[in-house]
Amino acid sequence: MRPYWYTAVAFAAASVPLLIAKSIFIFPTEQLWPPTIVLAASVLFTLAHLGTARNIVRWARRRAQMGLLGFGYPWEEGEEAWILMRQKAPQHDPERQQLFEPIDEEPSGATPRSCADEDSCFIVMGPITLHYKVAHPQEQERYPGACIVLIHPFAGGVFSWRNIMQPLVNQCHCPVVAFDRPGFGLTSRPPVIEGQNVYTVQYAAEIAVQLCYALGFTKAILVGHADAAVVALVASAELIPHGPHKPEVQAIGLAFVSPISMDEGEVGSPFSRLLSNSRLGRRMLVRMMRTEVGEVSNRGAWADPSLATPEIMELYKSPLRMQGWDNAMMAVTTAPKVGRVKMRDYLKLLESLPILIATGAQDRISTPHNAAKLSEALPSSRCAVLEAVGHLSHEEKPHILLGCLAPFCLEALEASFQAGTIGL
Repeated sequence: MRPYWYTAVAFAAASVPLLIAKSIFIFPTEQLWPPTIVLAASVLFTLAHLGTARNIVRWARRRAQMGLLGFGYPWEEGEEAWILMRQKAPQHDPERQQLFEPIDEEPSGATPRSCADEDSCFIVMGPITLHYKVAHPQEQERYPGACIVLIHPFAGGVFSWRNIMQPLVNQCHCPVVAFDRPGFGLTSRPPVIEGQNVYTVQYAAEIAVQLCYALGFTKAILVGHADAAVVALVASAELIPHGPHKPEVQAIGLAFVSPISMDEGEVGSPFSRLLSNSRLGRRMLVRMMRTEVGEVSNRGAWADPSLATPEIMELYKSPLRMQGWDNAMMAVTTAPKVGRVKMRDYLKLLESLPILIATGAQDRISTPHNAAKLSEALPSSRCAVLEAVGHLSHEEKPHILLGCLAPFCLEALEASFQAGTIGL
């Protein structure tokens, strides 16, 4: 839209001397008021045109960020579409403290246990029933008491790590744990009650810590993909001993895979957060995730969309059949942010923790440039660019991700073991 804006400014600037010249030649010089009125009116109309052009550019950019290009114009979508386009996401919305009105057209839905796999496990943690899986080494564990925790991104689940879990176990000789964050997969979806929102980043991080403790682990390497990098970061910060704080489970390593939203600790995409702020937007988001639009969005995260087979797409669609999935997803999307101040505090606590930042060379969501900037802010981190993959490296080419993740985990485990911290 820049050519349009630049053209409007250029023509507006050129029209002013032209109007002055016309006023001098057309109107008699002894009568100053006619040319003055015409010149003033013309200048006002020019400024009004510039203001309109600037607003049009802003609207077009906003629609592009929302992914609404090609969905028709706002005046074709009703009054709520205009409101959705103009409003900013509220920082403190009463709707964030309660579930939205039901918008699922299929209230029956499936139950988590009816869709569970043979190796699925469930554990009750406060108001939720958590679904998780654990992969154990076939031989004797080399690092007793340690584990690797995989945290899936928005709209993912334990299934997201199916190509990573067992190979990571085999290479690191260490148990690997993956769980469904509240609001996703087969984990239960309780309603939000005042004072207890299970769909926040902090609660997901707390669940990761509690799961490690419940399974008897004392050391953990946390791995978070996309927005789950925030969850892994918060959980790791809670597992770092500082002052009188002596956690029962200690973080010995942290890995970010294609991390996003590290400034304020947000979850979900900007597009989903924007749509979730109005009833119209929530209905649009639910329908898009259910239909081919959601599949197209998923395929767009791949460097090679042809690798996204119908079987893989079905894995991402299956959780959308769970009871209450729509309301829970809206609750996740509108959950309060961690905040810039707390994020800076968390990052400061992790200055001495070994950190890996890995992103795809063709990742259009979490670009290598952004990963490098994040690595600069973390002195103890290393940055790896994975060739020929996009945003979903664990799906597209898991062996390339394992090529940098497994050695990092082994190094962190060895360092902790040699320091005499494992199994204490």
